[in-house]
Amino acid sequence: MDFCDFCGFKKSQKSTGGQSAVIEDQSEVSTEASIFDASFGGNWAEQMLCVAYEEGVNNGRITLPRLVQVMSENPAKIFGLYPQKGAIEPGSDADIVLFDPSVAHTLSADAQHCIADFTMFEGKEVLGKPVFSMQRGEIIIEDGEMKREMGNAKFLPGNRELAAYAPSGHPVM
Repeated sequence: MDFCDFCGFKKSQKSTGGQSAVIEDQSEVSTEASIFDASFGGNWAEQMLCVAYEEGVNNGRITLPRLVQVMSENPAKIFGLYPQKGAIEPGSDADIVLFDPSVAHTLSADAQHCIADFTMFEGKEVLGKPVFSMQRGEIIIEDGEMKREMGNAKFLPGNRELAAYAPSGHPVM
């Protein structure tokens, strides 16, 4: 079988990072809401870095620089948002995650900051955890605590001319 040993894409996609980006709506919905008002998709965005680090870096399947490239730089390039997103450079948005590779913890729905009351990784033990997150220079999460209200998302239209697959775009490595 051609599927990767720890993720849902083909081994031949490993060098390009496979599925480079997932967009998920984390808008707040009450428990009285209709199913048509529910958020959709897997609620794994918050735990994705922990699982990718554990299964990839800790198990020797990917290097840390490659993990950062696949999870940050490449999605920004694909959507034509690089270098505003996906880079730490003067003039770029200050979207930063500080990750402590020495923190052992168990993934749990109770520790999530999203509205979902479940996680597909419930009970998974991992080594490594984000301890600080900033979005556009504003602190979002520090030491596991939410530091600002939800709902500050901002739509950024991508630049088709800079998108990874455009003739003049930033190539995905």
